[in-house]
Amino acid sequence: MSELIHVQDMHQRKQTMGELADGFITLSGGVGSMDELFQEIAHKQVGYHGKPCAILNTAGYYDHLVAWLENAVDEGFITRYWYDQLVIDHSPAELVNRLLNRMIGAKI
Repeated sequence: MSELIHVQDMHQRKQTMGELADGFITLSGGVGSMDELFQEIAHKQVGYHGKPCAILNTAGYYDHLVAWLENAVDEGFITRYWYDQLVIDHSPAELVNRLLNRMIGAKI
């Protein structure tokens, strides 16, 4: 089932998405995708939600971003714990499986 939800602006779009989603998967994209990804990671860090966040790294599209994140860990800007909270995979099926396992584990 799908539902079209009309919103007034990007702020309301992201708020509605955050309220309705069970988790967040970032697909290949641009600035808007990065905005949404990092907002949800930050919201998880400060306790707004406990939902899993993920990157689908299709054909290595996000290799440079993953390298940047790993460098940020090495430099002390991101803790290893928070980096490890991010699910990264190149396979859509494996990514969804890993997210579901995290969601099930969090409810036990």
